[in-house]
Amino acid sequence: MLALLNKGVDQLNRYPLFSPEVVIKSNNTTSVQRHTNLEGNHFDRVFGAKYDSVLTCPICNNRSITPEYQLSLQLVPKVTPSARINLKACFAANFAEEYVEASCDKCGYKTEPSEKSKRFAKKTEIRKLPKFLVINLSRYKMGRFAQTKIMNHVKLEEELVLKEGDKDVTYQLRGVISHTGKQLRSGHYIAFTKQPDRTWAKCDDVWVG
Repeated sequence: MLALLNKGVDQLNRYPLFSPEVVIKSNNTTSVQRHTNLEGNHFDRVFGAKYDSVLTCPICNNRSITPEYQLSLQLVPKVTPSARINLKACFAANFAEEYVEASCDKCGYKTEPSEKSKRFAKKTEIRKLPKFLVINLSRYKMGRFAQTKIMNHVKLEEELVLKEGDKDVTYQLRGVISHTGKQLRSGHYIAFTKQPDRTWAKCDDVWVG
């Protein structure tokens, strides 16, 4: 399922162009340079989002930052068979801190295959949100023999507030593309779009209502 959201009108007027990546260095921070010129690409300016994958050493607290760039944000729901999929819960799980095995370029510490070995904290941080946020809700999981679809209902709210650094960014739901059917290779796609009078239109092939 795809959901399209855009920033509030007051935020659209001050939306800046993307700038190239920069290298951040300090006593406890090392970033990876990924220099990309995005100013000439309309898709990047409208849909592109910037994130930082931050890996923190458990010994010296060095933060290794890897810039990431995406045109759409993929969320994987983790729910019980009867529970409703909540978009806000999917966001929280996607940006939650996890602990992984890694090595530190600063102090040289490396996670060993031992229960007592300390793991690195890994977290994705939002650096720059796009003008239009496209969310790809992955509703498929690997079954015993093939991929199966997660049939839980999805709870969508018409307003979504995300954190960009210390400020709140408000998005309003504008459109949804939904897949009907239980199989990955079959089924049908239906779109729902919000109209200027704030009503919703269902677009099903040539039929709109």
